[in-house]
Amino acid sequence: MQNPQEHHWKAVKRILRYLVGTTTHGLLIRRNSSTNILGFSDANCGNDVDDRKSTTGYSVYLGFNIITWSSHKQKVVSRSNSEAEYQSIVVVLIEVIWLHSLLHELRISTRQPQLFSDNLGVVLLCANPVMHSRTKHFELNLHFFRDYVQK
Repeated sequence: MQNPQEHHWKAVKRILRYLVGTTTHGLLIRRNSSTNILGFSDANCGNDVDDRKSTTGYSVYLGFNIITWSSHKQKVVSRSNSEAEYQSIVVVLIEVIWLHSLLHELRISTRQPQLFSDNLGVVLLCANPVMHSRTKHFELNLHFFRDYVQK
């Protein structure tokens, strides 16, 4: 069996090989008049076999241009797929709120930002104001997100 440190270094080497092979790649920023903010989030629940923490991934677009993205391990272990997805959408919501506020300060008008999640459970939790016993462990993020959606 491979020790964790050896596994870590193999992953680092793989990342470095990828970066060396993609030095000519870049992001294409297109000029367009759209200032729509779109946020997309996803999570995989408990995928890390060592600590069972989920991974959050998100991307935020301004018009057709991707302007921010991230993928990172969540800080706490999620007890359900819906909780992992909810943690993920809250992270992208915070990013979208910041971007919307920045554009407002720069006097750039935008429409109401839109967030997308591929998890039906999260969509239903956002729409249903009734708290369920299964959501008590992530209630703070739930209330934060609902308050923002209602505004």
